[in-house]
Amino acid sequence: MELVLNRIDYSLVGPTSRHTMKILPNPDGKGLQRIAIGGHDGVVQIFNIKRSTLVHSFKSLPGAKINRLELGGMKDHLQDKVFIAANNEVRGYNKKGKLFLAFETTLTEPIQHMTISGSDLMVASFHSFQHFFDCVEKLNATFADKITDIINIPSLNNEGVRTVIACEDRTLRLVSEKRQAVVVEIGSRPSCLQLADEEDPLHVLFGAQDGSIGLVSFGFNAQVRWVLEGGGSGCVNCMVHFDLSGDGQKELIVGRDDGLIEVFVYDPMQELPVKRASYACTESIMSVQAGFVSSPDHPEIIAVTYTGWFFGLTTESKESINLRQGDGPTNMSSEMQERLQQLRLEIDEIEQKVVREREKYKQTTQTRPDALSIVPKIEINEKFTLIPNEAVYLLSIEVQTPIDNVLIQSDTPLRILDVERNSAVVSHSACDPEMGNHLLVTYRCQVNTTRLEVKVQTTEGQAGQLRAYVTVSMQPKCCRLIKFAVRPLSLHQRSHDLALDRPYNSLRLTGAFSLAEVHSWIGMCVPEVPDKVPMTSEGVLSYKNSFLDTVLHCVYAKGKAEFKSDNMSTIAVLKDVLTKEATAKSVELDISCEIHPESTAWMLGLVHPLLAKQRQLGAENALLAPLHELQQQGVTLPANYQSILDRETEIVENMKSQPAQLERLKSMICDLLVDIGKFRGGNARGRLAQLRDLLEQYTHPDTLIDFFLMA
Repeated sequence: MELVLNRIDYSLVGPTSRHTMKILPNPDGKGLQRIAIGGHDGVVQIFNIKRSTLVHSFKSLPGAKINRLELGGMKDHLQDKVFIAANNEVRGYNKKGKLFLAFETTLTEPIQHMTISGSDLMVASFHSFQHFFDCVEKLNATFADKITDIINIPSLNNEGVRTVIACEDRTLRLVSEKRQAVVVEIGSRPSCLQLADEEDPLHVLFGAQDGSIGLVSFGFNAQVRWVLEGGGSGCVNCMVHFDLSGDGQKELIVGRDDGLIEVFVYDPMQELPVKRASYACTESIMSVQAGFVSSPDHPEIIAVTYTGWFFGLTTESKESINLRQGDGPTNMSSEMQERLQQLRLEIDEIEQKVVREREKYKQTTQTRPDALSIVPKIEINEKFTLIPNEAVYLLSIEVQTPIDNVLIQSDTPLRILDVERNSAVVSHSACDPEMGNHLLVTYRCQVNTTRLEVKVQTTEGQAGQLRAYVTVSMQPKCCRLIKFAVRPLSLHQRSHDLALDRPYNSLRLTGAFSLAEVHSWIGMCVPEVPDKVPMTSEGVLSYKNSFLDTVLHCVYAKGKAEFKSDNMSTIAVLKDVLTKEATAKSVELDISCEIHPESTAWMLGLVHPLLAKQRQLGAENALLAPLHELQQQGVTLPANYQSILDRETEIVENMKSQPAQLERLKSMICDLLVDIGKFRGGNARGRLAQLRDLLEQYTHPDTLIDFFLMA
């Protein structure tokens, strides 16, 4: 049965980070619960909700930005103490707001993640992890890849507290003071962690950047139990369990980066969780919790967005909410109506004062030559992430104040694809590629738009920079520039699997370069390279092309590096970039290449199903209009043509989501011909026209293979 959720807006609490809101438990488990929130302004506030109004029991003074908020307490006691992490310091408050702990860790970077179990405190920055017991360090570890979340799991056989650490290298690591780390490889970059069951010390849920959710077992044989694909949904920012339906079984509540809140149930007859309800808002969900906060009889999902909107999704009906809150003039006392009218007059007076002061400020800055206009600081939550199943990048820009317009410019060839949920008006401007300007697009946003999403289609072999100029609706008018690197092998993503049964081409480099230098060179070629240099004498990175399903394997050390790929174009791009960077550093390289004789046929075999699918899709799309015309004339269509009309919606959606995909494939095949020609010591550009004619009449990969094998 579907779960009906009704939204209640409570307040605007200011910008927040992920995992900075918790619901405090009640000692007797009854009555309304209090909420604790920490914001970017450093303010910690504890309050309850009465008639949709926040009633504060504590509110701290502003301070450093709060990156994490967790609940803790003595073991086997009520977890009602509030702990916050700001910079490299951890502070603890009791439920009345009294400060009882101010502990400064030895981390050199700000604390990004924190988890607490009794007297055990675990904190992590971007790359470092520390475990403290009674504020005494017990364990520390450093990782080359960025840490994305940490969580404690209950101890097993009194072996002490164990911590699961999620890293961007697509791994979950179980670490403890007494045992060697257990590493579980997963298929996507983890973004957050949640216990599958508080009483179960073996199973942990992970949410991923691609929107998927999975369950990992840390039993005798640590492994991934199941994965629920994201289906195009945004990154999972937060998760929590709570019994919303009151049937004794807890549901899984998920908050996503694209503003989607989902409720899943665990059906014993199904292997994967089943979605029971969902709600979409227009801002990123930073924290999500559930409990009894406005009604003692109806559970409620509580969420906080990036800009600070604090709202609830309750199971209570709208009529019951209105009756309980006393909404409507007929339910208001004369005193309440008088107070409401007074508040409206005060708001009007404040708005008029703001207008007068703004005009005064404008006149001052325009008439006085020595007057300085103070530019406000614009905080932006930006992401530029690869969507593997679509082989495109998603550019998301979220601002605390409404966006006026966004100008996107690039010095490398890119294609901009609009996102359906965008309401902005798009305009493309002419640009001169010879001047290094390949793209100029403007998005004019609607009123009160704080988030904009754009899909970007890149071409491998073309590197450069994408710039976004974000102008917000505030005075004085100001703009912030955000830059994103477009790497030559932009469609590659990290992978754990290295298939041994592929025909690999290889590129070997030797020279007087350090491990750090070659590590930085690789980072200029492919995404997802760790910020830190490998802590061992050798670095190993494996990648998979999200579009063509080809593989790249990198093994490098001081003075040597080897790259293997079943795609000759990948090797060619690496050779060009690495040679250029070594020349800029005045490093002499000895370069050797080996071409597998079967790699060309293998590569064209991988491209064939994609090429055939796109050709068929294009042909069917071209037939839609004539078939409709014949149908209107009363002509009975054969079954195969009627099938095309039946699938019209699917065909149009596929063409809309991936425009010019056929040309993209043809361009890759042409690049492959040119790259193979280079390695053979010749120039194949003169054969490109003939290849394009062959692609127009393409039916079978053997024709392409024969063409490529011609001398």
